[in-house]
Amino acid sequence: MYSQPRKKSIWKIHIIFQAVLSILNEVFLLQLLQLVATVEEDLSRGPVNSLDSVLRQCMYLGLSLSRVGADCRGLLAPIFAKTVQNSLEVALRRASRQFEQDMETFTLPKSSSNITRNFSSSQESNEVSFETVVFFFCCFFFCFLIWRRRSSRL
Repeated sequence: MYSQPRKKSIWKIHIIFQAVLSILNEVFLLQLLQLVATVEEDLSRGPVNSLDSVLRQCMYLGLSLSRVGADCRGLLAPIFAKTVQNSLEVALRRASRQFEQDMETFTLPKSSSNITRNFSSSQESNEVSFETVVFFFCCFFFCFLIWRRRSSRL
């Protein structure tokens, strides 16, 4: 006689427990998606001082949340990839603009035959002479600007 009402109450508790768990799951999922949206918004605002540090912290958070079944690293990875790509594109555009400006003001030295001769002889010996570097200064500076922008972002 006592077993029947007890079974009904256990089922009621079980149904209520599942409802509470599904609500908590939805709240947690919404908070997680809000975190991902915040990270994406902050990264899209502009350059970050230490993108590496932010990436490490987010991946550590994802690793910690994966222990309870809420790994968000898959959602964060494309955001960081897009940020790095955008930063590289901006750096390349700036370096290209600077290169074009330098090429507009660049003048060739008067004794170009001497530089050509030095360049071809230095290719054989794998050494670069000072005249060669000066002759191709704009190309060197273009590569330097790309390198500097890339290393300052990391």
